[in-house]
Amino acid sequence: MKLLACDMDGTLLTPEGHLPQGFWQLMDDIEAENSRRADDESIIFLPASGRSLPTLEGLFTRGSETPELDYFLAGNGCVVSLHGDVKTVDHLGADTVYSILAAADEFDEPLWKIFHFPEETVAPRDPEFLHFLEHYTVHLSVVPDLESAVTDDVVNMSVYRPHGPATDVWRYFSDRFPQLSVLESSGNWCDIMPRGVDKGTGLEFIQRELGITRADTFCFVDYFNDVGLIAPSGTSFAMSNSHPEVAAMCSHTIGSNAEGAVVSTIREGLSSGWL
Repeated sequence: MKLLACDMDGTLLTPEGHLPQGFWQLMDDIEAENSRRADDESIIFLPASGRSLPTLEGLFTRGSETPELDYFLAGNGCVVSLHGDVKTVDHLGADTVYSILAAADEFDEPLWKIFHFPEETVAPRDPEFLHFLEHYTVHLSVVPDLESAVTDDVVNMSVYRPHGPATDVWRYFSDRFPQLSVLESSGNWCDIMPRGVDKGTGLEFIQRELGITRADTFCFVDYFNDVGLIAPSGTSFAMSNSHPEVAAMCSHTIGSNAEGAVVSTIREGLSSGWL
């Protein structure tokens, strides 16, 4: 089997946050190609995102309520879904979440905070923040204060800096919580996961479950929270709009997300035979 692990924001999705032109035709063509192949030679497209699982599934419904893809990697590797069977790789735990929330309140400017269960995101009742989150998440549970909703089942947290880049936030939480995985996931977002968990952890879990080798794994990336996908992949593609440090880690650089380069690269792989 061939596994295509693909980041969403800045990679597959357009700058406006939509699936690129030609995506569904490509999925139909892959399905047709798979029907001509043996099961152990089929191609699997794997969305790999920091977004919650319901939000990720919702991107791939093609107008129905049921996602048309069988495999998902969500929460920066904390949650995977295999044919609808949801598995949690790890949890933060309640005590850790309380400590992160307290530390966020001590940052020198206001931060927006959400945390994620395997199939739900929890946000505070802040109208401005909730309006902003409409672009990023569904299945949102709104609470008067985050502390009231914390349980041991929280898998990861996301922190947004409204008025500046996430680099200082990443450094702040990395220093405060060296026992956790803290990653910049975009210009303003910072994600916090259990130690040792990232998209690569989730990808390796799926590789083991499906018996797929590194040589048969391909990834498409653009930012620091995608770096974990690179090592388990035999071939890695950086977008031309990638952070330069991320692009330097990859074996190839392709066009930008605005150009729909993921779709054109996969289509080239189908036509030339490397997929």
